[in-house]
Amino acid sequence: MRIEVLLKPREKAVFLPFNYQYQITSAIYETIAKSSPEFARKLHDEGFGERRFKFFTFSQILAKRKKLAPDGFWIIGECSLKISSPLYEFLLHLLNGLFKDHKFIIGREEFTVKGAFIRENPEIKPGQTFVCLSPIVVSTLKEGYTKPYYIRYTEEPELFSEKIRQNLLRKFATYYGRLPVDDRLFFFFDEEYLQKNKGTKLIHYRDQKILGYLAPFTVEGSAELIAFGYDVGFGEKNSMGFGCAEVK
Repeated sequence: MRIEVLLKPREKAVFLPFNYQYQITSAIYETIAKSSPEFARKLHDEGFGERRFKFFTFSQILAKRKKLAPDGFWIIGECSLKISSPLYEFLLHLLNGLFKDHKFIIGREEFTVKGAFIRENPEIKPGQTFVCLSPIVVSTLKEGYTKPYYIRYTEEPELFSEKIRQNLLRKFATYYGRLPVDDRLFFFFDEEYLQKNKGTKLIHYRDQKILGYLAPFTVEGSAELIAFGYDVGFGEKNSMGFGCAEVK
């Protein structure tokens, strides 16, 4: 399920750096803590399963009016944020926290919560096409690299697709305690879009440099697995602001 949060800046225009994902992750935990400090702490510190999955993802800031600057951008007027999770408890505490004081603080900027709307999941079928609301990231361990190597879809599309599948299967098994009946999944970015627009995005997340893709994509295979990806996010680092997508 997905919540769309409508935000109004305290000033007519507010400035955010390009790499604001960590600030939003922090704001989400702080908002949940207003409703349940215990749940917020447990989710942040422990997560779920051996890999400590958080089971949520979120979009980039969605604003109708933006003005770019060398090191960030200005938001002029209202904006919104989409936050997605299969966890009922997460969504409940998020909503409660949003309406505790109607404040959502991103870094040093304070926003007023004008509304928060529950968006039911659309019907998702094999062959569904999506648009990215935040970059999609997958990585692997590679000889000669001391840090995770971010896979380039244009160089290794089959490996990229398989890593998406394996990651979703791990999250699915942790959440449901079982594997899906159909575990097939095939992921395809719109290659024409990538050729015209490049589609890659380098994000600085605290001390990490993360390479992701922002491009339309199609997913074939298990409808159950694809729908779960819509809820929890495609690829890695979902709770850091990666892998959120919308049906095209």
